[in-house]
This record gives sequence, C-alpha cells and structure tokens, in this order.
Amino acid sequence: MLRARTYEKFGSFLLFRKLHADALSELWRGARLPGGEPTAVRRFIGGDLDALRAAAESAGRIVPHLTGTTIVRKQQIGVSDASPFIAFHYSGGRPLGHIVESAQRSKVPNPVPIDQALTIAEKVAQSLVTLHHLKLQGRRLSHGALLPDFIWVSEDGEIRVAGQQMTEGFVRSRSVSDVSTLIDPYLAPELIEGEEAGPRSDMYSLGAILFLLLTGRQPPRPSSSTSVVTALDEARLQTSGEAIPPELRSLLDRTIAWEPGGRFLSPAEAHRCVSTLLQADQYTATTFNLAFYLTTLLKEDLQR
Repeated sequence: MLRARTYEKFGSFLLFRKLHADALSELWRGARLPGGEPTAVRRFIGGDLDALRAAAESAGRIVPHLTGTTIVRKQQIGVSDASPFIAFHYSGGRPLGHIVESAQRSKVPNPVPIDQALTIAEKVAQSLVTLHHLKLQGRRLSHGALLPDFIWVSEDGEIRVAGQQMTEGFVRSRSVSDVSTLIDPYLAPELIEGEEAGPRSDMYSLGAILFLLLTGRQPPRPSSSTSVVTALDEARLQTSGEAIPPELRSLLDRTIAWEPGGRFLSPAEAHRCVSTLLQADQYTATTFNLAFYLTTLLKEDLQR
C-alpha cells in the first residue's frame, strides 16, 4: 500500500508542516536541498506579488552578507516557482507574532512579561545596529520592513531577525486591504507617505513592536503626532492593566514618535537605552527565563 506524500516540493526546499498562515504569507517547517538541513520557509501568497518579487530579488543579493548573533542564520531571500520567499536555518521556536497570538489565546492568562519584552526589544535593536554598520552604495543599511513575524524566538530563548531590505515590496502591498491591516501598524508614517527607509523609520517599527509586547494590542495607526500621544496615554500594560510606567513610556516616546526627528537618532542610541533599563534592578531578564516562558506557552504546539 502506497503512503500519501507528507511533504510539498518548493524550489530547492521540501515543506513538511505549515506552522502559520495569514493573508500575506505561509510559514513552513521544511528542509533545504541538497542535504536536508532544517529550514524555516516563509512563502508570500498575498500583497503586491510583483513588488514582493522585485524586493526579494534585490534583498537576495544583500542578505548573504549579513551575519551576527541577532541575524537569522543562513538566510536566503529570493523567488521560486514565481513565489517570493524568505528562508533560514530552523532550530525550533516560533516568530514573535505567533507567540503574542498564542499568549492572547491561552486558557490561562499568560502575557509576555515586561522584562522579556525588553529583552526582545534589546536584541532587535542590536540587529538594527549590525545593519547600520554596513553600507550599500554609500548609504547605511536599515531593515525597512520590521514586522513581528520577522523576529524569531527559538526554544532556547535566542532572538534573531529576518526579512531585511524588503521595504518596497511591503509598502506597495498596502494596496491589499487584508495585508494592509497586518503591516501598517509597524511601518513608519513617512514610509507610508513614500519616503525611503532609514534608521529612524526602523526606530518606529521597534517602538511599535515594543508596544505590542507591552500591551498585547496592535500598535495604533495614527494620523498625527497628537493621536500618537493619545494612544500612548490610553495604553495599558497587559500584565497588570496599569498605565505604562514612565521609564517605558519614555522609550516608546523616542521610538514610536510621529515625526522622525522625535525618535532616537540611531539604533545604537536606542540599544543603549534599552540595555540601561535591563541593567537596572527593576527588570531582570535572562535567556533562560525567556526560554522557559516560551516552552510553557507553546508546549503543546512544540510537541506536535
């Protein structure tokens, strides 16, 4: 008796299990050929696919040169079978967007602890510092499309970032309403207005992701500087229901500011600020604590 095929062939990858899907993409656990190395593959199925293909081909020439402890390992961005994709070494874990959704769906409230939220923000900021140290045609690199699903948290608490240099594809994908709701909250206002990505637009995305981690809610889609301030005034911590404390509010004010001039000047400045908070006695995060939280939260999912 023949057994049903349990995988899908996609270019030079075998796709074994779909981990997540939304209007923009599908995330698969798979293997890279030849050799069968475990690989996570994000295949884009929505948005402006022509723009995403062009962005993927351009990014694919850059990402092999990106290395560091906060960049995903063996990243490949390109187009296969007419589908743009992002692939990288898989060592267990889940993307940040999936983790936040799982925390919200948990039968017992299990929000991301504040110290772990800051740990994630610190590692993401460090990845932006790594990019900012590199230049292409005389310009310093930026991520350009920093979304929660591009931040990978492994089972051992390691945090790495993927999807660099895909800005134009995502900005143009805003024309699709289902996709726009996924990406708009994390794009700096100036990107939506057609300006080029830069370090300060990455600061906005960093602040939006920290807002998501602290409140458990999608960041606001503001229309002015006043609306940003109002959203932060009304925000509440998902861990306690209290207002965002001053030291965290100051960090959000310097990242999610409407005007680029109100944000941190560089990723290095933001990284120093978050690191200072983590070194204070109030917040004591460790890689072990993050790994324990993730394993507890996703126990059944990871076992499957």
